[in-house]
Amino acid sequence: MQSFNGIGRITNDLELKYVGDKQTALLNFNIAVKRKMQKDKTDFIPCTAWGKTAENIEKYFRKGSMIGITGEVQQDEYTAQDGSKRNKIYVNVNSFDFVESKSSAQSNEYQAPSHGYEEPTQTFDITNDDLPF
Repeated sequence: MQSFNGIGRITNDLELKYVGDKQTALLNFNIAVKRKMQKDKTDFIPCTAWGKTAENIEKYFRKGSMIGITGEVQQDEYTAQDGSKRNKIYVNVNSFDFVESKSSAQSNEYQAPSHGYEEPTQTFDITNDDLPF
């Protein structure tokens, strides 16, 4: 198994598909990853996510979002329309991480989903007179 860990920006609009008899969620996307030693060079990594992983990436991220992914490097062989044999190398995503703060994500016009928590609307002033000791 060849594992991949990377952080990059999603380069395409996310389109979730459901495939097969069980209608399993499938998400294909690309991330742009800057090279460690050659900062002026960027690699574009094709990624595939399945099931809940695919659904959650589609739910919480969008084009331009920074994402951290962990997965396995895989190679598929297929026959092109012209009859030639071709190979596709991609990362089969096992897990992902949020790598931007909420404020950074919002500055990229990405709106993080609400998790049901809201800032309190009422404030309380507590003085030493209110304390029992």
